[in-house]
Amino acid sequence: MATLTGPSSLIDLMAVEALPTIRDAFEQKCVDYSISGDIENVEINFGIREERSTPYREFPQVPSINQPIIREAEKIGRNDPCPCESGKKYKKCCLRNG
Repeated sequence: MATLTGPSSLIDLMAVEALPTIRDAFEQKCVDYSISGDIENVEINFGIREERSTPYREFPQVPSINQPIIREAEKIGRNDPCPCESGKKYKKCCLRNG
């Protein structure tokens, strides 16, 4: 699932027609709140609402898509035997076909 990280640019453009999509992204919890706050903040910025109906609170940040990937399996070298047990080197078998 992709993370919506740029509703602020839609706010800058006053793209009110994108509000249903933005609301859907908030409902699916795939928005980085550090960009524009919660949906009430977005609605205030769009001019849809004048003030908050709930008190503002700090929200946890969505993990960054730039976080390092933790490899669970050992890395296969290009010259290692292929894990498919073909008897070929990895670079001549599955690396080329993958």
